[in-house]
Amino acid sequence: MLALAASGLALALIVGDLLHLGPSGQFGIATAPLGHGSYRIVRVDRDSPARRAGIAVGDLVALPEDRITQRENISFEAPAPNGTLALIIAKPHERRRVLLRASRFEATHGLLVAVYGIAATFQVIRIVFVLVAGLIVLRRADRAEARALATFLIAFAFAFTRWPWYGLNVATILQIGRPMIVIFGIMQAVRFAAIFPEPSRCGIRRFIVRLNPLITACAVFSVLYEPFATLVLDRATPLGILAASAVSFFFPAYAVAGLAVGFVISAREGPRASAHGCAGSRYRSVSASPASSSYSSSRRWGSRT
Repeated sequence: MLALAASGLALALIVGDLLHLGPSGQFGIATAPLGHGSYRIVRVDRDSPARRAGIAVGDLVALPEDRITQRENISFEAPAPNGTLALIIAKPHERRRVLLRASRFEATHGLLVAVYGIAATFQVIRIVFVLVAGLIVLRRADRAEARALATFLIAFAFAFTRWPWYGLNVATILQIGRPMIVIFGIMQAVRFAAIFPEPSRCGIRRFIVRLNPLITACAVFSVLYEPFATLVLDRATPLGILAASAVSFFFPAYAVAGLAVGFVISAREGPRASAHGCAGSRYRSVSASPASSSYSSSRRWGSRT
């Protein structure tokens, strides 16, 4: 039921994204995070709202309000035209507050058609993923590999959303939960690679299945530490940021390696499993001892004579 509810919610968000499909805006800056809600300006576009506001490369910016939605806005995820972003600009001898208003993305007619087409196609792919996940849950909910695949498909649909057209509360919840959803979805894909088509009772695929929950918990910690420490504890320690950064660096490597190793060994383990009895009891029953085999054969022939 939880998976079906998540599929319905993801489908509603996708339909909303389709209805609000349109050209995005732009603030005209790129930033590098410094921690504690501070960022350094690394690029300012010409004739942009940021340039007109007097922002220059090398300036330090901070958010006047410690709100997770504003923290996400500074990533500039395709802001809506006329969307606003409040910043505090820190220069060597000046500190002031500015309000950036996103300008409309300027493009030729052909480019706009291409952008609309790509965006619409991407939304359709999300819809297909959600529908396939719902079908898997309805027909194969008793199989672990089916549940893992469905979770990955639903997480993919949640992971990529446009500038929030919904309310502030919903936007806040989604922006806090989105990294967790993405991580959980990726780890379910790794789990699927490790147990499909049949789980293994030994070897590296079994090791991946056992290690997956621990890696998932560490990765969730890495993406939640700074928002939690900033919003709840009002400070993020350097040691915590370093640990979160280390996990963030290790997680993609583990995910790629887990997917590759899981699928490759799964493809090669089938024939070996029947010979060595590594994939489960159903393979062990095939490799009976010669004595028992000859005994059963003699019984069959003896019953006929």
